[in-house]
Amino acid sequence: MSAADLFQHTVNIHGRLLKKLLLVWLALSLSIGTAVYYEEMRRMDSFVVDLSLEESGKLVLDNRDYLNSKSPADLDTLSRRVAEYIKNGHFIIVEIYDKAGKQVAEAIGKESASIENQLDGYKNELPIKGKAWHKKYTFGKQSYLVSLNPIELDGATIGYFKGVYRVDKKTLDDIEKLIAWSLVAVMGISLVTMGVMYPVIISMNKGLAEYSAELSKANIGMIKVLGEAIAKRDCDTGSHNYRVAIYATRLAEEIRLDNAGIRGLIKGAFLHDVGKIAISDTILLKSGKLTDKEFAIMKGHVSHGADIAVKYRWLNDALEIIRFHHEKFDGSGYPYRLRINEIPLNARIFSIVDVFDALTSDRPYKEAFPLEMATDELEKGRSTHFDPTLLDAFLRIAGSLHTELYRADEEKLEGILDTVINRYFNETASTRQKPMPLPPPSAILNSGQQEAGRNGLCLEDAP
Repeated sequence: MSAADLFQHTVNIHGRLLKKLLLVWLALSLSIGTAVYYEEMRRMDSFVVDLSLEESGKLVLDNRDYLNSKSPADLDTLSRRVAEYIKNGHFIIVEIYDKAGKQVAEAIGKESASIENQLDGYKNELPIKGKAWHKKYTFGKQSYLVSLNPIELDGATIGYFKGVYRVDKKTLDDIEKLIAWSLVAVMGISLVTMGVMYPVIISMNKGLAEYSAELSKANIGMIKVLGEAIAKRDCDTGSHNYRVAIYATRLAEEIRLDNAGIRGLIKGAFLHDVGKIAISDTILLKSGKLTDKEFAIMKGHVSHGADIAVKYRWLNDALEIIRFHHEKFDGSGYPYRLRINEIPLNARIFSIVDVFDALTSDRPYKEAFPLEMATDELEKGRSTHFDPTLLDAFLRIAGSLHTELYRADEEKLEGILDTVINRYFNETASTRQKPMPLPPPSAILNSGQQEAGRNGLCLEDAP
């Protein structure tokens, strides 16, 4: 990976982490802030109740001697005192009841009658023996507390106080400020926590990224060695694997395949014939044509390869090529006779580049085909062996690929491939792009009927 790529990769990691931490911060602020808000509201309600109890307690304490008096004069005095009380206090409506629940005094402040009408069921909420209750109402920005408290003397209930307490503007402002500062504190603490966590996570991510890079490098080295070992056993060289991996990657880029798909292509390119390790040398190295029985055994390398790769989860995305690279677009391939889109995209890509490399490479039994002859052979497999849309894409780049790689030695090929590997295996995120669409299946197959069949090495029926 170049210095510029490394810098961009680091920026991407920081950007993604900051976004995630911001989302966590918002979620924490919202959840904790909501809990704090309701808790503060509960505390403020309790605070208002305490204020109302304190204020009503003074009135009750000063006038409880009149409460059980049967004297009309005492009851008139109680009513006057209650009326005077609401002029200077926060209660705008006060009702006094005797212990039997009979109202003995009432006072309503100016313009408070309309408030009383808005308090649902206020007139019907009668004293409950020995019980106190409080209910809060809010109209616009103004809050009211309906309070009913027993009046006790020497442990016995001698009456009830019922009133509507209006919370003054200063108290409301203080409550709102306290709640606001509590929420600000929650958001601030959450932000500081995220700030403290950020370098810790970056440090952990750096260590994990380095470990992942080393593990990926070891995995790539493993499949390189294994692929080359299989190639040498099959009288080939590692160059074939390098070329088909590069060809496959360039074709994938041409159709804008996502990075994850390209990683699977590279792995599959190295291991497409890994199952040949289970084929005997008598068949694998036979110089003449295979018998039908021998060819049936040879075709088993596909399932053997899948059995090997499926045991290692990191190779799961290579299975599409290992299992299906001998399938043909018209359904005449093996082992499952899949057709069109039933064949995984990576397998359709690989079948083209694998045949192209076989055609344009020197082999013990043939010389390399010139570019024009090789592309002619590929055309003969259009819509029978090969996906025509992918074939069109490959033919657009075949000339430049052939010029670049035709005579490249193994060292140069490995260097080119290492650059590709660094690009796709050191990126932690893939940019998914939509592959090029296929034409309608009927149009594809009909266009290729005249060219159905196999022609020499092009369609690679036999290994």
